[in-house]
Amino acid sequence: MAKYKYRPDEIDAVQITDAWFDFDINHSDLDLPKSCSVVRCIREAKNRHVIIKTNRGKLWGRVGHWLIREKDGSTYMCDEDVFATMYVPVK
Repeated sequence: MAKYKYRPDEIDAVQITDAWFDFDINHSDLDLPKSCSVVRCIREAKNRHVIIKTNRGKLWGRVGHWLIREKDGSTYMCDEDVFATMYVPVK
């Protein structure tokens, strides 16, 4: 996962992309936190989403959403518009 900064803390984040829905992809190769795994990919044209199992339950996300893990280990989804206004990449 890449590092991003949110006033002043750093988080780990990965964005859900179209590639997550390829039939050839091995979801264990995705850059997910070790405490997360893809449970299911719904590939319907108008309802594409993933369900991700975390150490605190299941999360639901669409293409463009960001999977975020904070320093305390909490994991959650964030809409791409919200993410863009709140986080900047760590250099």
